[in-house]
Amino acid sequence: MVLKDASLVSMIALVDITKATRNIEGSTRSALVYIPAMILYLIITAVFTFVFHKLEKKYSVYE
Repeated sequence: MVLKDASLVSMIALVDITKATRNIEGSTRSALVYIPAMILYLIITAVFTFVFHKLEKKYSVYE
């Protein structure tokens, strides 16, 4: 389940987050801007994991 969620989130958000972070890092010359990007990605992944877990549990044919 986590593997599926991580793939989906990376396709949706990782490219956008990385592009914005690189733009900010280029203007500030600080690698610390990657920390909020990592936290944001973690939050997005956690939300998708929670939602997909609930949906999978609700529509499961095996339980």
